[in-house]
Amino acid sequence: MKDYMMTYRDHGMTLPAFERAFYSDDRKTILNSPDALKWSGDSDPPAVGSEIAINFNGLGHAVVTGYFSEAGWLGVICRLLDAPDWHKRQNNYDSKAHVFGAEITNL
Repeated sequence: MKDYMMTYRDHGMTLPAFERAFYSDDRKTILNSPDALKWSGDSDPPAVGSEIAINFNGLGHAVVTGYFSEAGWLGVICRLLDAPDWHKRQNNYDSKAHVFGAEITNL
């Protein structure tokens, strides 16, 4: 667990250099450079201040507040606009969430 946690980096409000994730035809191999941050979304990462829809766990809509990377993947930090009760309880009523490109739709 310790090694896994060491890969997290908060990039603040600055979008770092990234590459869209490219896969082999069977989608079993990532073809990007191992040093590049990969973005898993179908469209470009949303700008800070943009509204997004999170496509899992009933998290709903959120506003992007920054960027992070974890294990070589780029993601967005956001504030949930109407966090579900379970999220509020689990996160001490903090509406912040971390999500990756494949998990969101830009609005």
